[in-house]
Amino acid sequence: IPSTILITCQVKICKIIKRNIYTCISKAMIKTVKMTIVTVVVY
Repeated sequence: IPSTILITCQVKICKIIKRNIYTCISKAMIKTVKMTIVTVVVY
């Protein structure tokens, strides 16, 4: 019984980490896109 609890907890943690990674990547992409637009407008 404890092993199943551990597995479910690990799966939940992995899902949360994946969500955080995806949000970080999307934020970074938005920042890079904004920076490229700014540099294009400046030049």
